[in-house]
Formats: sequence, C-alpha cells, structure tokens
Amino acid sequence: MNSAEILTIGSELLQGSTLNSNAQFLGKQLTDLGFCVRYQTSCRDHVNDIIDGLDTAMTRSNLTIITGGLGPTPDDVTREAVAQCFNTDLVFHAGQYRNIKNYFKKTKHRTLPMTRREAFFPRAAKPIINHAGIAIGFYIETNRKMAVVLPGVPREMTHMFENEVRPLLTRRFKKALERWNAVTVSLTGLNEPQVMQRLGRRFFDKREFEFGIYPKLGWISIKLRSKDAKMIKTLKREMAQRLGKAIYAYSDEPIESEVSQLLRRSQKTVSAAESCTGGLIAKRLTDQPGASRYFKGGVLAYADSVKTGLLAVPTQTLHQHGAVSRQVAVLMARHVRKLLRTDYSVAVTGIAGPAGGSLSKPVGTVWVAVDSKNGVIAKEFLIGGDRDRIRQVSAVRALRLLHDELI
Repeated sequence: MNSAEILTIGSELLQGSTLNSNAQFLGKQLTDLGFCVRYQTSCRDHVNDIIDGLDTAMTRSNLTIITGGLGPTPDDVTREAVAQCFNTDLVFHAGQYRNIKNYFKKTKHRTLPMTRREAFFPRAAKPIINHAGIAIGFYIETNRKMAVVLPGVPREMTHMFENEVRPLLTRRFKKALERWNAVTVSLTGLNEPQVMQRLGRRFFDKREFEFGIYPKLGWISIKLRSKDAKMIKTLKREMAQRLGKAIYAYSDEPIESEVSQLLRRSQKTVSAAESCTGGLIAKRLTDQPGASRYFKGGVLAYADSVKTGLLAVPTQTLHQHGAVSRQVAVLMARHVRKLLRTDYSVAVTGIAGPAGGSLSKPVGTVWVAVDSKNGVIAKEFLIGGDRDRIRQVSAVRALRLLHDELI
C-alpha cells in the first residue's frame, strides 16, 4: 500500500493557538483515495525544522503533503526550506502574480509589494495555481516519491486539494493505490461501550477488516474497510440488525445534514424554540446549504419572560412545573410552530450548569419536544459532562427527535 505523510507547518499549531484542521481534512481525503496515512507531524516556522521534517517524511513515505508557511511575512519560510532541501532556487510565476493582483482588485485593496513573494516556487517543482487565494502551491517528484506543498489557509488548501491535487494523485498513483470497499455508519443514543456490547465478539471473529469507532459530541461514527466487497455487505447488514434504530445514516454526516435532506426532499419547513442550547439548533440547521428553503426562524427563549411573552407559556405552568419540564417544552414547540407557521417545530429547555440543578432535576436534565400536524412528542434526557457538552449534545438529541418524526 502507498504510504502518505502529512507535515503541517506553523508555530501556532504547536503552541495550541490554532486548530490543525488541515491535518484532519487531508487524513480523511488521503485515506479515501486508498493511501495509508502513517504519520502526521507538525513543526515550527524554521527552515531547519522544515528541512528535517521533509527529509524524514520523504525517506519513509511515498507521498508527503505539506501545508503552511507560504505567506508573505518573514516567518513564512516553507518555500525557501523546500528549495534548500532539493538543492534548487526559487523562480517567479507571472500567472500567479496576476491572480494575486486580481484578487486584491476584487476586494478593493492595494497589492502590497510583500505579496510578490507568494508567487515564487522552487525551480525543481511544478506549480499548482491557487484560484481560491494568493500563495502558489507546487509539487516535486523524485525517486518515485512526491511532495506536495499547499497554503495553510484551510479554505485555499481545501479548494486546491479538491480541484488540483486529488486528480494529480489519482493519475500519478492510479496503478498502485489499493481498492477498498467501505461502509460508514452514524448513530446517536449509544456510547462506545454500548456499541461494542451490541456488536459482540462474534462480529469480529475470524474476519479480517479495518474497524474504527469515532465518538463525537452526541453521536458516533463507525467506519469499516475491507478488500472483500461481500464482507462489507455482510458487516453492514449485521450492524443494522445489532444497532437498530440508533443508526440514522450510512455516511459520515452529522444529524443536521440528514435532517436537512429530509426537509428539502419533503418540502417541509421547521422552526425552533431554544432555551439552554442558546441557538445551537438554529445554527446547525442553517449551517447546511439551502437552509433558507426549510428553516423559517426561531425564538431564543433564554429568559422566562420570553417564554411567557413570545411563546405564550402561562406563568402558572412555569411556577407549577418549572422551566425545565415536559409541559414547558411542549408549549414552546407548539407556539413557535404557530408563530412562524411551519410544518414542524423543535423546542429544547434544560439545565446546562454548572449551577441550577436540584435533586429532582440535576444539571444535565433536558426536555425536547417536536410538534407537527400529527401532534407533539416530548422526551427527557439526562446528559453528562460540562456546560458545553450538555448544550451540544442537547442540540443533537433535539435534531434526532426531529429526524425520527420526518422519516
């Protein structure tokens, strides 16, 4: 199997001030292409550190992808380090510089002289034009190995990989890439031990396949790979039998993606009334492309006065049952649907903590309700963790309840 390595450049990555999303993106993309990603490393914006990292990567891997350090400032030294590593000089790419000037012209900014640096690349390399930003990318092949260098700005790197690098790798490594059969399952409502218990030992006995379970906030993704297509079909069927209704998709997508597809397909609309989640449900829904077709709006009813005012929850109901109760969640869902005239509505109220809990309603108590022409359903959850986890998982639970009403 062809091995790959990801080398991300930037002192900010090592200091923890910037999340290394590039490594995550590239790891998934390269794995999907059939590479075995053996190492992910990061180093400072120092020429010698970059040279050491690249030398090591080129020794042990067929493909090395480098991101970062191609900007215009003095600490952006990746192009110089790569040129030095391959014993070559830098050359100017007039076409990329025209793109740079056009980019600044469109944004109504003056092209600063320092940005000219971003149109240089090593003479021994072949350029990868950056149509999504400024800095030019490039790749070098030597001794049947390849190094690809891309900007560190995630938007630019992603665009260049998808449009330029993936086709390049497919052509270059076509005959050598392994063909894998794979299935991904996404689910909610179970934790890792519960998933493993349901699958059981027999699921893994005397069968060779790659298995990965990846817990996220409120949901779990399971990925299986095998060279045997029949085995993947069998494993998928067995997972469906053993994990049952916990599964909501056979893809690596969050629950809001599935909800979005269901709403668009059915041409239905939805609204939200949120208390403890502070707008997270609305955010997740509107993060999806085409959200304006199905999401009309929401009410962020954090204060009880908003619940009694905009959402018409009687003060007596709040006093009798408390803001975190089935009764209040149901009324929130019912009235936001009526207020915004949607086909469905989802409401959530809970205690995110760290204070506010009691013996009868501890921190993490959450009520979710979904209303439609078929009536209203409500469900109570007790969610563990800190404030952020409770809020995030509450949003996932609410969207899952909406999902199950849509199918």
